[in-house]
Amino acid sequence: MARESTGSRGHAKGEIRPANLAIALAEIRRRKSVSRGELTGALGLGRTTVFELLNQLVQLGLITDRTDSGSGQVGRPSMIVAPNDSVVAFTVNPESDALTVGRVTMGGEITDRRRIPTRTPVSPSTAASLAADAMREMLETSQPGERVGGIGVAVPGQVIRESGHVLVAPRLGWRDADFAGMLGEITGLPVWADNNARLVTEAEHRLGEASEFHDFIYIFSGAGGVGGGIVLDDRLLLGSNGFAGELGHLRVNDSPELDYLGLSGTFEALVRRDDLLAVLREGEAEASVADLTDGEIDLLVQRSERIGLPALAARQLRIAGAVSGNLANLFNPQAIVLGGFLGSLYRRFPAEFDQVLSEVGLPTVLRSLVIRSSVAGPEMAMYGAAELVFGKVEADPLGFVFRRPTLR
Repeated sequence: MARESTGSRGHAKGEIRPANLAIALAEIRRRKSVSRGELTGALGLGRTTVFELLNQLVQLGLITDRTDSGSGQVGRPSMIVAPNDSVVAFTVNPESDALTVGRVTMGGEITDRRRIPTRTPVSPSTAASLAADAMREMLETSQPGERVGGIGVAVPGQVIRESGHVLVAPRLGWRDADFAGMLGEITGLPVWADNNARLVTEAEHRLGEASEFHDFIYIFSGAGGVGGGIVLDDRLLLGSNGFAGELGHLRVNDSPELDYLGLSGTFEALVRRDDLLAVLREGEAEASVADLTDGEIDLLVQRSERIGLPALAARQLRIAGAVSGNLANLFNPQAIVLGGFLGSLYRRFPAEFDQVLSEVGLPTVLRSLVIRSSVAGPEMAMYGAAELVFGKVEADPLGFVFRRPTLR
């Protein structure tokens, strides 16, 4: 397999410390655009050292620099650096009703996306083929000099983060699936995969509704079920085996209703997107809502006058409020973010959730608790999946090797 060099490893004044390069690149990506002077202050390094770091990152093709001549300040114009948007990652998000493939730049821009409706779950091999076809089309519109760092996959199921191996994705019907390996074989690119709720949690923390909080709980709700993530002191809680945050499988009551893993009376068993879609399509053809995106569902929720919607919202939000109250008592977070269709329902009918939360949560905990909603699940899944790739680049700017896709 042909490989592209990431750039020169040497330097006139000796080898630059890889750790400093990684720190500098991480800071530039966090700020998106920053002057050399601001970066020098943020890194706590000398001006010469920072200049050498930036020069090396430019040579590696990971950042771009330009002269800011419009600052209005007297003296030498500042050099502005930013992530190089010719470095991109493909993202894949398989769900029970659709497969979404995206292309994200290292600067955080989604430059292309393809949502492929499937109506019913497809096998890992079929999903890999569909994703590869979409990437092949995207490569035809790629910019000159564009380099693909790899593929990040957001899976609605239990995934071993280190290997990307899918242990079980119940809504997809996948068990013991090496989806990352299949996709890598077809595309010739490195592939990393993780649980979609964890990735969305990290993306919300990095640039979404939770970006201002150090401690928060994200409740994810979508076609694949209910999940979540818990961030404490700016660190995602992973657990001993990496499966922490399975909020959907918390037992709520003794209902015989089963969730997608076969557990009864759980959060996921009683709060389902399918039930919401059934209400929204009352009197309509099933196809009218079968292929809706989260954003389109949100618009329907905000505008719908369906008779059954308030009752369904009350039922689902009361359950979500009780779960949130218990989680708040346990972790004392700064915020709880409701994502996906629960976020849509909360935006329209907040009183039901708030009432139960006040009955379950301790007053001392609730006093400072913030509730946010987010319906940017697909976008956040793309950002989170892309970070699986860019995190590798960021951690080792000198050693990361870009591979040529074998899709053309």
